[in-house]
Amino acid sequence: MKLTGKPQKPSPTYSELDFFAPPFRGILHPDNWCEVPGGEAQLGLTSEQAKKVWLYSPEGRTENEMIQAMQDEVEARIRNSKHGTAWLEKSIPYNLVSSGFNYSPIPARIVTLPTFYMSRCQITGRQMSDFMKYQMPAEQIRGITDMPRLVRWRQHTWGKWSIFNTRNPFNVTNIHEVFAFCEHIRARLPTADEWEKAARGTDGRLYPWGDEWDESRGFFYYGQPLPDDIDPIDRDAVDAYPRGASPYGVLGMAGGLPERVYDSPKGGYPQYLLHGARFSGGLKGFHPKESSASLAHHHHLVANRNDQTWIWVAFRPMLEKWPRQQWRGVDAAAPPAARPD
Repeated sequence: MKLTGKPQKPSPTYSELDFFAPPFRGILHPDNWCEVPGGEAQLGLTSEQAKKVWLYSPEGRTENEMIQAMQDEVEARIRNSKHGTAWLEKSIPYNLVSSGFNYSPIPARIVTLPTFYMSRCQITGRQMSDFMKYQMPAEQIRGITDMPRLVRWRQHTWGKWSIFNTRNPFNVTNIHEVFAFCEHIRARLPTADEWEKAARGTDGRLYPWGDEWDESRGFFYYGQPLPDDIDPIDRDAVDAYPRGASPYGVLGMAGGLPERVYDSPKGGYPQYLLHGARFSGGLKGFHPKESSASLAHHHHLVANRNDQTWIWVAFRPMLEKWPRQQWRGVDAAAPPAARPD
């Protein structure tokens, strides 16, 4: 008898080891940070890169077919929208505008940045609970390896046990909480340029892992088939996709929730003072809910600007210098680059 239908993955089983964390290290342990060396880096997109992205299609469609599909998608969203539709012009893929479908890539440029240290992962909800709910001193806030992978909790309604992943990102609803957390650990949000360099390195690659699109390296759109080595409960975890790491080892810079950053001032957005200059609160990255199999290769370009609404976004702090004696009782003498392999 011939079986039909999509093969199902076996139900995952968990051992008690999934519910326990290794010995405490703390958020400032070098394993939680990645050094981004100072120097020049190419940001933005060259015309050749823009053309490569434009002509790429996961389904092998022609350029005209892609343009028609994009137009159909935008028109469908306008028809089905219950709200104002002016924002849809910004959401048209590839910065295409409805009159003529002109493509305006973000221009390439060279920037020079000093050495800094980027959080290897987005800050999790559990780490924010350490700070906001339990008001822990900085030296007691857990690092990513200090948290158990999973916790079990009893649902009040049915009295059944559920399993929750402790390494899911914190969803930012109040920017002041982000600033307070960063100040608490003597860090700050990265600028858009710092974020992009930490994601791309210095060679101007399109994605953290290189120039070729590979959807197995992160969570990019809803309904995406997960790689065989990813447990479904880990889909949103901040450290779930090590093969999607940037050249410096930073995780989750493509896929998952977009992140809050400082950007150049924009009209209408709140502005903040940083080193005597004013910046707006911006975003980097793209929410999987807004993407699709056809468009993820463009949406998750790390060079993209992001004009999404600030709903369901995450953040990661950065350190301008390694704090050798920043906290009492914390051995922070060895920055990430100095660690033995």
